[in-house]
Amino acid sequence: MVIFYNTHITASFSLIRAFTLKFNLLKSLFIFLCGLSYTGITSCVNTQQIKIENDTHKAKLIYQHKSFMSINVAFVPESSQAIINNSENALIIDYEKNNEIGTLPSPDTDYSINSVSVSPDNNSLLLATKTAVQLWDINTLKPLSSFTSKKYSQINAFSPNGKYLIFNEKVINLSSNQVVMEFSHDVVPTEYDFSDNDQFLAIGGHISGTAIIDIENKLQMNTIFNKGMQSTRFGINSDLYSGYNSKLLPDLGGYYAASIGLYDIKNQQRQHEYTPSNRISCWVRLSNNKILATLVNGKIQLLSQQLDLEKSWQLGDKITLCAAGNNNTAWMGSEKAGIYLFDLNSGVINRVIESINDPAQLVISKDGTHLGIVKQMRDGAGVNIYSIAMP
Repeated sequence: MVIFYNTHITASFSLIRAFTLKFNLLKSLFIFLCGLSYTGITSCVNTQQIKIENDTHKAKLIYQHKSFMSINVAFVPESSQAIINNSENALIIDYEKNNEIGTLPSPDTDYSINSVSVSPDNNSLLLATKTAVQLWDINTLKPLSSFTSKKYSQINAFSPNGKYLIFNEKVINLSSNQVVMEFSHDVVPTEYDFSDNDQFLAIGGHISGTAIIDIENKLQMNTIFNKGMQSTRFGINSDLYSGYNSKLLPDLGGYYAASIGLYDIKNQQRQHEYTPSNRISCWVRLSNNKILATLVNGKIQLLSQQLDLEKSWQLGDKITLCAAGNNNTAWMGSEKAGIYLFDLNSGVINRVIESINDPAQLVISKDGTHLGIVKQMRDGAGVNIYSIAMP
Protein backbone atom coordinates (compact mmCIF):
# COMPACT_ATOMS: atom_id res chain seq x y z
CA MET A 1 0.00 0.00 0.00
CA VAL A 2 2.81 2.35 0.81
CA ILE A 3 4.53 1.74 -2.51
CA PHE A 4 1.28 2.31 -4.41
CA TYR A 5 0.61 5.53 -2.49
CA ASN A 6 4.05 6.99 -3.29
CA THR A 7 3.73 6.04 -6.95
CA HIS A 8 0.34 7.75 -7.08
CA ILE A 9 1.70 10.93 -5.47
CA THR A 10 4.73 10.96 -7.82
CA ALA A 11 2.48 10.58 -10.85
CA SER A 12 0.28 13.43 -9.60
CA PHE A 13 3.28 15.73 -9.19
CA SER A 14 4.44 14.81 -12.69
CA LEU A 15 1.05 15.79 -14.10
CA ILE A 16 1.13 19.07 -12.17
CA ARG A 17 4.63 19.86 -13.43
CA ALA A 18 3.62 19.04 -17.00
CA PHE A 19 0.53 21.25 -16.72
CA THR A 20 2.54 24.08 -15.14
CA LEU A 21 5.17 23.88 -17.88
CA LYS A 22 2.50 23.96 -20.58
CA PHE A 23 0.75 26.90 -18.89
CA ASN A 24 4.01 28.86 -18.58
CA LEU A 25 4.82 28.24 -22.24
CA LEU A 26 1.40 29.49 -23.29
CA LYS A 27 1.74 32.46 -20.94
CA SER A 28 5.17 33.33 -22.40
CA LEU A 29 3.77 33.10 -25.93
CA PHE A 30 0.85 35.34 -24.99
CA ILE A 31 3.17 37.91 -23.44
CA PHE A 32 5.40 37.79 -26.52
CA LEU A 33 2.45 38.45 -28.79
CA CYS A 34 0.48 40.89 -26.64
CA GLY A 35 2.73 42.42 -23.99
CA LEU A 36 2.23 43.13 -20.29
CA SER A 37 0.39 45.72 -18.27
CA TYR A 38 1.21 46.75 -14.70
CA THR A 39 -1.59 44.60 -13.37
CA GLY A 40 -0.90 41.59 -15.58
CA ILE A 41 -1.21 40.41 -19.18
CA THR A 42 -3.09 42.83 -21.40
CA SER A 43 -5.95 41.82 -23.62
CA CYS A 44 -4.60 40.67 -26.96
CA VAL A 45 -5.64 43.04 -29.74
CA ASN A 46 -5.52 41.84 -33.31
CA THR A 47 -2.95 43.72 -35.37
CA GLN A 48 -4.48 45.25 -38.49
CA GLN A 49 -2.72 45.91 -41.77
CA ILE A 50 -2.93 49.64 -42.23
CA LYS A 51 -3.84 51.26 -45.52
CA ILE A 52 -1.22 53.74 -46.65
CA GLU A 53 -2.24 56.57 -48.96
CA ASN A 54 0.35 58.53 -50.91
CA ASP A 55 -1.04 62.04 -50.76
CA THR A 56 1.87 64.40 -51.17
CA HIS A 57 -0.56 67.30 -51.74
CA LYS A 58 -1.11 67.48 -47.97
CA ALA A 59 2.39 68.91 -47.49
CA LYS A 60 3.69 71.70 -49.74
CA LEU A 61 7.34 72.76 -49.47
CA ILE A 62 7.36 76.56 -49.04
CA TYR A 63 10.81 77.24 -47.58
CA GLN A 64 14.15 75.47 -47.75
CA HIS A 65 17.33 76.33 -45.91
CA LYS A 66 20.54 74.48 -46.68
CA SER A 67 23.45 74.51 -44.29
CA PHE A 68 26.26 72.23 -43.18
CA MET A 69 24.85 72.06 -39.64
CA SER A 70 21.23 72.72 -38.69
CA ILE A 71 20.29 71.53 -35.21
CA ASN A 72 16.72 72.62 -34.60
CA VAL A 73 13.93 74.91 -35.73
CA ALA A 74 11.23 76.71 -33.72
CA PHE A 75 8.06 78.40 -34.98
CA VAL A 76 6.95 81.81 -33.71
CA PRO A 77 3.20 81.42 -33.05
CA GLU A 78 0.71 83.82 -34.63
CA SER A 79 3.22 84.81 -37.31
CA SER A 80 4.96 83.42 -40.38
CA GLN A 81 8.36 83.52 -38.69
CA ALA A 82 10.63 80.71 -37.57
CA ILE A 83 14.05 80.45 -35.90
CA ILE A 84 16.67 78.12 -37.39
CA ASN A 85 19.62 77.08 -35.29
CA ASN A 86 22.72 76.84 -37.48
CA SER A 87 25.00 76.08 -34.54
CA GLU A 88 27.12 79.22 -34.97
CA ASN A 89 24.15 81.60 -35.15
CA ALA A 90 20.36 81.68 -35.15
CA LEU A 91 18.65 82.65 -38.39
CA ILE A 92 15.25 84.38 -38.22
CA ILE A 93 13.16 83.85 -41.34
CA ASP A 94 9.74 84.65 -42.79
CA TYR A 95 8.84 81.38 -44.49
CA GLU A 96 5.74 82.77 -46.21
CA LYS A 97 7.71 85.60 -47.86
CA ASN A 98 10.74 83.31 -48.29
CA ASN A 99 13.24 85.81 -46.89
CA GLU A 100 15.67 86.25 -44.01
CA ILE A 101 14.90 88.81 -41.31
CA GLY A 102 18.16 88.68 -39.37
CA THR A 103 20.71 86.59 -37.48
CA LEU A 104 21.62 86.41 -33.80
CA PRO A 105 25.05 85.32 -32.53
CA SER A 106 25.83 82.55 -30.09
CA PRO A 107 25.77 83.74 -26.47
CA ASP A 108 29.07 81.94 -25.87
CA THR A 109 32.25 82.31 -27.93
CA ASP A 110 33.52 78.89 -26.81
CA TYR A 111 30.49 76.76 -27.66
CA SER A 112 27.96 76.55 -30.46
CA ILE A 113 24.21 77.00 -30.00
CA ASN A 114 22.51 73.75 -29.01
CA SER A 115 18.91 74.97 -28.87
CA VAL A 116 16.59 77.84 -29.78
CA SER A 117 13.06 78.34 -28.45
CA VAL A 118 10.28 80.92 -28.28
CA SER A 119 8.67 82.14 -25.06
CA PRO A 120 4.98 81.23 -24.51
CA ASP A 121 3.98 84.92 -24.80
CA ASN A 122 5.78 85.11 -28.19
CA ASN A 123 7.86 88.08 -27.04
CA SER A 124 11.27 86.50 -26.39
CA LEU A 125 13.74 84.18 -28.07
CA LEU A 126 16.03 81.88 -26.11
CA LEU A 127 19.44 80.96 -27.50
CA ALA A 128 21.39 78.42 -25.46
CA THR A 129 24.81 76.80 -25.47
CA LYS A 130 26.30 74.31 -23.01
CA THR A 131 27.28 77.09 -20.60
CA ALA A 132 25.24 80.20 -21.46
CA VAL A 133 21.77 81.41 -22.42
CA GLN A 134 20.71 84.71 -23.96
CA LEU A 135 17.19 86.13 -24.20
CA TRP A 136 16.33 88.43 -27.10
CA ASP A 137 13.35 90.65 -27.79
CA ILE A 138 11.60 88.97 -30.70
CA ASN A 139 10.32 92.24 -32.18
CA THR A 140 13.34 94.53 -31.85
CA LEU A 141 16.03 91.80 -31.85
CA LYS A 142 17.69 93.54 -28.91
CA PRO A 143 19.35 91.49 -26.15
CA LEU A 144 17.58 91.04 -22.83
CA SER A 145 18.76 88.93 -19.89
CA SER A 146 21.66 86.49 -20.05
CA PHE A 147 22.98 83.78 -17.72
CA THR A 148 26.23 81.84 -17.66
CA SER A 149 27.57 78.79 -15.84
CA LYS A 150 30.76 76.75 -15.65
CA LYS A 151 28.77 73.52 -15.67
CA TYR A 152 27.42 71.98 -18.88
CA SER A 153 23.67 72.14 -19.44
CA GLN A 154 21.56 70.27 -21.98
CA ILE A 155 18.18 71.52 -20.77
CA ASN A 156 17.39 75.19 -21.40
CA ALA A 157 13.70 75.95 -21.68
CA PHE A 158 10.75 78.15 -20.81
CA SER A 159 8.05 76.74 -18.58
CA PRO A 160 4.60 76.46 -20.27
CA ASN A 161 3.25 79.65 -18.69
CA GLY A 162 6.49 81.55 -19.30
CA LYS A 163 7.07 82.26 -15.62
CA TYR A 164 10.29 80.29 -15.28
CA LEU A 165 13.44 79.57 -17.23
CA ILE A 166 15.30 76.30 -16.64
CA PHE A 167 19.05 76.59 -17.13
CA ASN A 168 21.86 74.38 -15.85
CA GLU A 169 19.98 72.82 -12.90
CA LYS A 170 18.57 76.20 -11.90
CA VAL A 171 15.02 77.52 -11.91
CA ILE A 172 15.01 81.25 -12.76
CA ASN A 173 12.02 83.53 -12.21
CA LEU A 174 11.93 85.64 -15.37
CA SER A 175 10.02 88.51 -13.79
CA SER A 176 12.86 89.11 -11.31
CA ASN A 177 15.74 87.30 -13.08
CA GLN A 178 16.46 85.60 -9.75
CA VAL A 179 17.27 81.94 -9.14
CA VAL A 180 14.38 80.57 -7.08
CA MET A 181 15.81 77.07 -6.61
CA GLU A 182 18.54 74.68 -7.70
CA PHE A 183 18.31 70.96 -8.27
CA SER A 184 20.77 68.15 -8.96
CA HIS A 185 20.97 65.14 -11.24
CA ASP A 186 23.41 62.24 -11.35
CA VAL A 187 24.20 62.72 -15.04
CA VAL A 188 23.57 65.42 -17.64
CA PRO A 189 19.84 65.06 -18.39
CA THR A 190 18.66 64.84 -21.98
CA GLU A 191 14.86 64.79 -21.55
CA TYR A 192 12.43 67.06 -19.74
CA ASP A 193 8.82 68.14 -19.53
CA PHE A 194 6.74 70.57 -17.47
CA SER A 195 3.31 70.07 -16.01
CA ASP A 196 0.74 72.41 -17.54
CA ASN A 197 0.45 74.49 -14.35
CA ASP A 198 4.24 75.12 -14.13
CA GLN A 199 4.46 73.39 -10.75
CA PHE A 200 6.42 70.26 -11.70
CA LEU A 201 9.46 69.61 -13.85
CA ALA A 202 10.52 66.10 -14.85
CA ILE A 203 14.10 65.53 -16.03
CA GLY A 204 16.07 62.42 -16.94
CA GLY A 205 18.33 60.66 -19.38
CA HIS A 206 19.11 57.37 -21.11
CA ILE A 207 21.39 56.09 -18.35
CA SER A 208 19.52 57.61 -15.42
CA GLY A 209 16.06 57.79 -13.95
CA THR A 210 13.44 60.53 -13.93
CA ALA A 211 13.75 63.17 -11.22
CA ILE A 212 10.72 65.27 -10.28
CA ILE A 213 11.20 68.91 -9.28
CA ASP A 214 8.36 70.63 -7.38
CA ILE A 215 9.07 74.25 -8.36
CA GLU A 216 6.19 75.72 -6.40
CA ASN A 217 7.39 74.21 -3.11
CA LYS A 218 11.12 74.36 -4.00
CA LEU A 219 11.49 70.61 -3.51
CA GLN A 220 13.34 67.89 -5.38
CA MET A 221 11.32 64.72 -5.04
CA ASN A 222 12.52 61.13 -5.21
CA THR A 223 13.82 59.79 -8.51
CA ILE A 224 11.33 57.51 -10.23
CA PHE A 225 11.77 54.95 -12.98
CA ASN A 226 15.36 54.57 -11.85
CA LYS A 227 16.47 52.79 -15.01
CA GLY A 228 17.30 54.26 -18.41
CA MET A 229 14.65 56.68 -19.58
CA GLN A 230 13.68 57.27 -23.20
CA SER A 231 11.29 60.19 -22.88
CA THR A 232 8.81 61.72 -20.45
CA ARG A 233 5.51 63.57 -20.88
CA PHE A 234 3.04 65.00 -18.40
CA GLY A 235 -0.60 64.03 -18.71
CA ILE A 236 -3.63 65.62 -17.09
CA ASN A 237 -3.74 66.34 -13.33
CA SER A 238 0.09 66.29 -13.20
CA ASP A 239 0.25 62.56 -13.92
CA LEU A 240 3.51 61.64 -15.63
CA TYR A 241 4.10 59.24 -18.50
CA SER A 242 7.64 57.97 -18.91
CA GLY A 243 9.33 55.53 -21.26
CA TYR A 244 12.01 53.63 -19.37
CA ASN A 245 14.26 50.56 -19.19
CA SER A 246 15.85 51.96 -22.33
CA LYS A 247 18.82 50.17 -23.81
CA LEU A 248 21.36 51.02 -26.48
CA LEU A 249 20.84 48.70 -29.45
CA PRO A 250 23.78 49.33 -31.81
CA ASP A 251 22.25 47.34 -34.66
CA LEU A 252 19.20 49.62 -34.55
CA GLY A 253 21.25 52.78 -33.99
CA GLY A 254 19.85 54.19 -30.76
CA TYR A 255 18.26 53.84 -27.34
CA TYR A 256 14.91 52.09 -27.17
CA ALA A 257 12.62 51.77 -24.15
CA ALA A 258 11.07 48.51 -23.01
CA SER A 259 8.09 50.02 -21.13
CA ILE A 260 5.87 53.06 -20.69
CA GLY A 261 4.65 53.84 -17.18
CA LEU A 262 2.05 56.22 -15.73
CA TYR A 263 3.11 57.75 -12.45
CA ASP A 264 1.04 59.61 -9.84
CA ILE A 265 3.41 62.34 -8.67
CA LYS A 266 1.43 63.52 -5.66
CA ASN A 267 1.11 60.03 -4.17
CA GLN A 268 4.53 58.88 -5.42
CA GLN A 269 3.06 55.74 -6.94
CA ARG A 270 3.18 54.07 -10.32
CA GLN A 271 -0.39 53.47 -11.46
CA HIS A 272 -0.05 51.67 -14.78
CA GLU A 273 2.60 50.19 -17.02
CA TYR A 274 2.70 48.83 -20.55
CA THR A 275 5.46 46.54 -21.82
CA PRO A 276 4.96 45.52 -25.47
CA SER A 277 6.52 42.49 -27.10
CA ASN A 278 9.12 44.64 -28.91
CA ARG A 279 11.03 47.72 -27.85
CA ILE A 280 9.51 51.15 -28.35
CA SER A 281 11.04 53.39 -31.02
CA CYS A 282 9.00 56.50 -30.14
CA TRP A 283 5.74 57.54 -28.47
CA VAL A 284 3.60 60.67 -28.09
CA ARG A 285 0.64 61.87 -26.06
CA LEU A 286 -2.20 62.79 -28.41
CA SER A 287 -4.59 65.71 -28.05
CA ASN A 288 -7.25 63.33 -26.67
CA ASN A 289 -4.71 62.30 -23.97
CA LYS A 290 -4.24 58.80 -25.37
CA ILE A 291 -0.78 57.45 -26.15
CA LEU A 292 0.45 56.47 -29.61
CA ALA A 293 3.53 54.21 -29.53
CA THR A 294 5.60 52.77 -32.37
CA LEU A 295 7.68 49.62 -32.05
CA VAL A 296 10.96 48.65 -33.69
CA ASN A 297 9.21 45.86 -35.64
CA GLY A 298 7.05 48.39 -37.51
CA LYS A 299 3.90 48.20 -35.38
CA ILE A 300 1.87 51.24 -34.31
CA GLN A 301 -0.12 50.87 -31.10
CA LEU A 302 -2.83 53.05 -29.56
CA LEU A 303 -3.01 53.01 -25.75
CA SER A 304 -5.67 54.37 -23.44
CA GLN A 305 -4.85 56.97 -20.77
CA GLN A 306 -4.37 54.00 -18.41
CA LEU A 307 -1.98 52.37 -20.94
CA ASP A 308 -4.33 49.58 -21.99
CA LEU A 309 -3.77 48.45 -25.57
CA GLU A 310 -6.75 49.51 -27.71
CA LYS A 311 -5.60 49.13 -31.32
CA SER A 312 -2.58 47.83 -33.17
CA TRP A 313 -1.52 48.34 -36.79
CA GLN A 314 1.31 46.90 -38.86
CA LEU A 315 3.10 49.62 -40.85
CA GLY A 316 6.08 47.57 -41.98
CA ASP A 317 8.69 50.33 -41.60
CA LYS A 318 10.34 51.38 -38.36
CA ILE A 319 9.36 54.84 -37.13
CA THR A 320 12.37 56.71 -35.74
CA LEU A 321 10.75 60.00 -34.69
CA CYS A 322 7.20 61.09 -33.92
CA ALA A 323 5.43 64.29 -32.91
CA ALA A 324 1.84 64.96 -31.86
CA GLY A 325 -0.22 67.20 -34.13
CA ASN A 326 -3.58 68.87 -33.62
CA ASN A 327 -6.95 67.10 -33.53
CA ASN A 328 -5.65 63.59 -32.74
CA THR A 329 -3.05 63.44 -35.48
CA ALA A 330 0.55 62.29 -35.27
CA TRP A 331 3.54 62.97 -37.51
CA MET A 332 5.99 60.12 -37.92
CA GLY A 333 9.41 60.03 -39.54
CA SER A 334 10.29 56.58 -40.83
CA GLU A 335 13.64 54.95 -41.34
CA LYS A 336 13.30 54.35 -45.08
CA ALA A 337 9.85 55.34 -46.35
CA GLY A 338 9.49 59.08 -45.74
CA ILE A 339 7.21 61.14 -43.47
CA TYR A 340 3.74 59.95 -42.47
CA LEU A 341 0.69 61.81 -41.18
CA PHE A 342 -1.58 59.54 -39.14
CA ASP A 343 -5.16 60.75 -38.61
CA LEU A 344 -6.51 58.76 -35.67
CA ASN A 345 -10.05 60.06 -36.26
CA SER A 346 -10.33 58.40 -39.67
CA GLY A 347 -7.71 55.70 -39.17
CA VAL A 348 -5.97 56.82 -42.38
CA ILE A 349 -2.21 57.19 -42.70
CA ASN A 350 -0.76 59.35 -45.47
CA ARG A 351 2.79 59.28 -46.74
CA VAL A 352 3.01 63.02 -47.34
CA ILE A 353 6.77 63.38 -47.92
CA GLU A 354 8.76 60.67 -49.67
CA SER A 355 12.17 62.31 -50.06
CA ILE A 356 13.21 62.57 -46.39
CA ASN A 357 14.08 59.53 -44.27
CA ASP A 358 15.04 59.32 -40.61
CA PRO A 359 14.64 63.06 -39.83
CA ALA A 360 16.63 64.69 -37.04
CA GLN A 361 13.63 66.77 -35.87
CA LEU A 362 9.91 67.15 -36.57
CA VAL A 363 8.25 70.36 -35.36
CA ILE A 364 4.58 71.27 -35.72
CA SER A 365 3.45 74.90 -35.55
CA LYS A 366 1.05 75.69 -32.72
CA ASP A 367 -1.94 76.01 -35.05
CA GLY A 368 -1.00 72.79 -36.86
CA THR A 369 -0.72 74.44 -40.28
CA HIS A 370 3.05 74.12 -40.79
CA LEU A 371 5.66 71.40 -40.39
CA GLY A 372 9.39 71.97 -39.88
CA ILE A 373 11.88 69.17 -40.60
CA VAL A 374 15.57 69.17 -39.75
CA LYS A 375 17.26 66.78 -42.18
CA GLN A 376 20.15 64.43 -41.62
CA MET A 377 23.41 64.94 -43.49
CA ARG A 378 22.73 62.13 -45.96
CA ASP A 379 19.54 63.90 -47.11
CA GLY A 380 21.29 67.25 -47.46
CA ALA A 381 21.59 68.97 -44.09
CA GLY A 382 19.25 71.87 -43.53
CA VAL A 383 15.64 72.73 -42.75
CA ASN A 384 12.49 72.30 -44.82
CA ILE A 385 9.21 74.02 -43.93
CA TYR A 386 5.91 72.78 -45.33
CA SER A 387 2.40 74.17 -45.33
CA ILE A 388 -0.08 71.48 -44.29
CA ALA A 389 -3.56 70.77 -45.62
CA MET A 390 -5.12 69.32 -42.49
CA PRO A 391 -8.04 66.85 -42.61
